[in-house]
Amino acid sequence: MTRLRGLAWDHRRCWGPLDASIGPYCAANPALEIEWDRRSLYEFGEGALGPVLGAYDLVVFDHPFIGDIAEG
Repeated sequence: MTRLRGLAWDHRRCWGPLDASIGPYCAANPALEIEWDRRSLYEFGEGALGPVLGAYDLVVFDHPFIGDIAEG
């Protein structure tokens, strides 16, 4: 079993589609498990992302912060 851990920002616009799609996707890929954590939009914008990103395989972020995320 492959387990992926993801981080998303805590807004329905982000986690709504993730929650709706994870069941069907994992059913079609039974050797895969995905766990999503949520972080507030404030934490994405004001918090340090570098220390957090190493713990995740997948990250969904708000586009204004792509430069910060790319820097690592």
